[in-house]
Amino acid sequence: MNRWKQATAKLSELYPTEEDLTDSTLAARLNGFVKGHGTLKDLKEEIFGWKKSEKDKQKIIATIDSIKW
Repeated sequence: MNRWKQATAKLSELYPTEEDLTDSTLAARLNGFVKGHGTLKDLKEEIFGWKKSEKDKQKIIATIDSIKW
C-alpha cells in the first residue's frame, strides 16, 4: 500500500465517508502540510484550538502520528 492510500485509510477511521474527509479542516491542513506549508508541530498546535472535545483532539493527533509522512 502506498503511503497516500495508507494515510487515507487511517483518516477514514476519523471520517466515515469520503465526503466527510474531503470537506474536513484536517484534510485541508494536511494537504497544505504535504505541499510544504507548515509543520506537523504547527498543525498539532492548531488542532488544540479547534472546537472539539479533548478526546477527539487526542484521537486526531494520534491518527496523524500513526501515518508515515
